[in-house]
Amino acid sequence: MKHLLLRLVAGTSDESRSQNMAPKEMWGIAITMTAIAMGLFHLYYNSYGYLLSIQLRAAHLAFILALVFLIYPRRRGSPKAAPSLLDLGMIAVGAGASLYMFFMYNEFATTGRLPDQFDLAIALCGIMVLFEACRRTIGWPLVILCALFLLYAAYGNHAPGPFQIVPFSWERIIYQMFYTETGIFGIVLGVSATFIFIFILFGAFLGETKSSEFFNDASLAMAGHRPGGPAKVAVLGSTIMGTISGSAVANVATTGTITIPLMKRVGYPKHFAAAVEAVASSGGSITPPIMASSAFIMAEILGISYANVIKAALIPAILYYLSLWVMLDLRARKANLRGLPKDELPILKEILLEKGHLLIPVAAVIWMLVSGRTPLFAGIWGIGLTVAVSYLRKSTRMTAGKIVNALRDGAITALGPAVACAIVGIIVGVSSMTGLGPMMAGNIIDISGGLLIPAMVMTIVASIILGMGLPTAACYITAATIAAPTLIELGVPDIAAHLFVLYYAVLSGITPPVALAAFTAAGIADASTNKVALTSLKLGAAGFLVPIAFVMSPELLLIDTGHGLFHLTLTVLTALIGVIAVGASLEGYLLCVLSPLERCLMAASGLMLILGGSLSDTAGAVCLAIVLLIQLTKCRQLKRYQSSEAG
Repeated sequence: MKHLLLRLVAGTSDESRSQNMAPKEMWGIAITMTAIAMGLFHLYYNSYGYLLSIQLRAAHLAFILALVFLIYPRRRGSPKAAPSLLDLGMIAVGAGASLYMFFMYNEFATTGRLPDQFDLAIALCGIMVLFEACRRTIGWPLVILCALFLLYAAYGNHAPGPFQIVPFSWERIIYQMFYTETGIFGIVLGVSATFIFIFILFGAFLGETKSSEFFNDASLAMAGHRPGGPAKVAVLGSTIMGTISGSAVANVATTGTITIPLMKRVGYPKHFAAAVEAVASSGGSITPPIMASSAFIMAEILGISYANVIKAALIPAILYYLSLWVMLDLRARKANLRGLPKDELPILKEILLEKGHLLIPVAAVIWMLVSGRTPLFAGIWGIGLTVAVSYLRKSTRMTAGKIVNALRDGAITALGPAVACAIVGIIVGVSSMTGLGPMMAGNIIDISGGLLIPAMVMTIVASIILGMGLPTAACYITAATIAAPTLIELGVPDIAAHLFVLYYAVLSGITPPVALAAFTAAGIADASTNKVALTSLKLGAAGFLVPIAFVMSPELLLIDTGHGLFHLTLTVLTALIGVIAVGASLEGYLLCVLSPLERCLMAASGLMLILGGSLSDTAGAVCLAIVLLIQLTKCRQLKRYQSSEAG
């Protein structure tokens, strides 16, 4: 067993090595064993075992904290040969406090006993260790944000007028954060311990079967020969993997190493290639059926079915990627960029014969989710099917070593999102104690005069700021807690308000100054970070417009507004044409090069068609018709000129 573990540790994947796994044998074995135990524990207790929900969350956090301090160094980026005495102390205190909650919760729940000073001391130590774990895995921004929330709960009587509250004692705050279900061990950590972990594990099992290579090869076979083909491959591959991974940055770091060099090879500027990958990877977090686990969280928070969430998210995701696809195609035609030679591309038929069976687990999970099965049921069966179908081909077969690798890598990949979910529970808890969400909503409504458009602008800014630097699940929960109540107070449907803040929180990954997805792609492409971020803003323009559109026209979320099928079809059709028009305006090309006036008319047309309404749609259609007539005339004149030159 020792020799097997040593071999497995030595053969860790690139992602595991990037997490600074301890190279010494004994610590490598300890990390691997802990990660495997964590994976098996979650598979068992999310399927056949039974634990109270808060006990499952406590055990989940104990595993997470143990692995964080075994793997992550005290200073980010520095090598870690082995955990220090301080790290081991952090493990003992952090995991110990979580396990204390695991064993004591029944007593608190059944006897009604309030925590004494000893209980509060343990809770305080657990909270402090969690903050340090967050600093090591996520960074300072989330640590500072959560600390500010705690200070607000204690000293909110000194806040500016509209935000003044009656302050809480530190004993009450610590109790609320640690010993109730509206704090660290609340619903947010519960989602991490169930849906998020299982689907990250599912992604790790897919990774061991080389499914990402299959999706990239299939995308290359389908789109690689078309104008700008590698960019379209990036869109297809990154969408599929991004919806599962839960991190746009991680997705860029993996698929981008393949797609960015291919884009540069066919002639795309390096900053443009990096921006394409950043925008495509970010879009995975808003794309059904998994939406980087935010779909499951949204269903839990809103108390609606998962099927309703993915139905609502479908059309906006199509609009987002259609706009990106159109801009890539127009850029390729304008610059006369060719696809890759067909003789250098994989053949789709051969790919499907060799690795097409790898589609079965993904297709089965999607079918189970859509047909009404629970996400946990679908995720666990997806893992089982991944192992089973891998044996259909020798090249994809999951040996015992690969299964161990998947369990280990899945647990390690889950650390960042899990720590974020745990500490975001503090934001949720303080908001619940102080009523900060409704208070923020009331203040924004007062400042905006009760007008929807100004309130949306302020909510957009708040969502982008709250989402900066956070994994998808954490940035959504934070924005949903603080920013979404504003729109709901103004009569926006709950699902529309939550999707609205999710979009802008996710798009913080391509929004300066903290555009982490764009900056990661810039590093791979060796391009200017600012240039990549600004280009990402242009390519992701639809993502900033579509949420405004579905708030103004909830039909885009397939919500029944009582206007009938014709109105729904017209709303969706005009929005589709609108994103194409916006894409053409930004690229300055349609049938041929657009003049400045034509670009302005196209931009106006696109905005009016996306935002909807009879008058707006009519005006947008007129502007579009004018540009099309001008373009057709210019194209005929250009063809005549080229014919005369050739003659």
